[in-house]
Amino acid sequence: MVSRYIRYRSDNTLEFRRINIAGQDVAYDSIFKCIWEQDLNDLPDHPVIYYGWAYIDRTRKNDAYRIKFKKCLMRGAESLTTSSFVSDKLVERYKLKNLMATRLSKISQESKPTAFVFVYGQPKVRTSNGTSYANFELQNLDMIDVNYDCPLPSKYDK
Repeated sequence: MVSRYIRYRSDNTLEFRRINIAGQDVAYDSIFKCIWEQDLNDLPDHPVIYYGWAYIDRTRKNDAYRIKFKKCLMRGAESLTTSSFVSDKLVERYKLKNLMATRLSKISQESKPTAFVFVYGQPKVRTSNGTSYANFELQNLDMIDVNYDCPLPSKYDK
């Protein structure tokens, strides 16, 4: 879906493209949202594909990759650090794990470990030590796409 979205956006046909999701005819551009200070109250109450620049590193326990988006989702005036985690167990269970594992590993080892990330899900607010976070829970690696560079036109390179 991500590669089609990029192609449709590049050839300026996005507004004409539709996809069938669970028997519903849905506009392609309605299921992609940039993580750029969007208010949780204004977001759909179902999973869509969120995208933006993110830092990728290893967790303190060294058992997962942490994907922390550079821009935050908002809850009213409150800025919520927005992240997702890819556990080593999830990578091991994934049939085509080599490409994703290689990308995550290479990016996390860079001096500036950043990537342009697409993640399918619905953000959930979690609280830890009095701080609230927006988190995307991944069930499998089909729910994420990691790119070394921004594949979208420059005005979306935020």
